Amino acid sequence: MLHALFCDKLTLGVTDFIACLGISQDGIDFNALDEKPVHLVFLIATKERTNNIYLELLSSIARLFVDETFKQKIIKSKSPDEIMQLISEKEEEN
Repeated sequence: MLHALFCDKLTLGVTDFIACLGISQDGIDFNALDEKPVHLVFLIATKERTNNIYLELLSSIARLFVDETFKQKIIKSKSPDEIMQLISEKEEEN
């Protein structure tokens, strides 16, 4: 069951990128290499020739979500506002 879907900069005319985060508290069988259920799904859409923005965004996501405690807080979050607060706090730490 999908717990939350959070999108940032969602517009019809993508100027740079759109990033969405889907959260499943129960987990989704996604045929992951470790055979564990997937709880976080990221969707990133960019214009053509924006590889640098895309790579910077992937790098930022990786830095944030390598922390298992942070990841669990996101999975257990109750609202998009709570997700944004957690991400903002984590970015300030880094």
